[in-house]
Parts: sequence; C-alpha cells; structure tokens
Amino acid sequence: MPHYDLSSDLTPGADGVETIHFKLSQSSVSNNFVMLVPLYVQLADGNVVRIGSMNMRGVMNSEQTIKVKLPSPGKKLLLNYNADVLSD
Repeated sequence: MPHYDLSSDLTPGADGVETIHFKLSQSSVSNNFVMLVPLYVQLADGNVVRIGSMNMRGVMNSEQTIKVKLPSPGKKLLLNYNADVLSD
C-alpha cells in the first residue's frame, strides 16, 4: 500500500492568487507503480477545493511551486482529502 508525505507553504498574493510551494513523496511501492494523487486546499472560510493532481511513479519525491487563484485565502494544502486514493 502506498505511503504519502506532504509538506507545503502557502503565500498570499494579489487578487486571490496564492503561491503554493510543496514537497510530495510516495513510498512503499514498486518502481512500476503509478498513481494520480489529488491535491486540495483548505480555505480560510472552511471550504476545501481541489486544485489538481500529481502523477507519481514508483518511489519518488516531487517539489513544485505553483500559483493558484482561490475564492478565499488558502489555509492549508491537503492530500487525498476525499480518500480518493487507497493509502496508509
């Protein structure tokens, strides 16, 4: 069963555009294992929105910085919020 670790920083910007820097790692899988891992942002108003997905293959680490326009300030980046992916 895959294991995921996520760390992130959200930086507010102008006009609701947030800069999100994150590191995502996948482990406890074979080299051929591929998973599309959904990413969500918890907003300051309590809502949660899906912002995209990361394509993860085998044991790997990915670090990215993205800009996203949000309807409310972002509070926290979430991984697998709706239990979309079977993981531990």
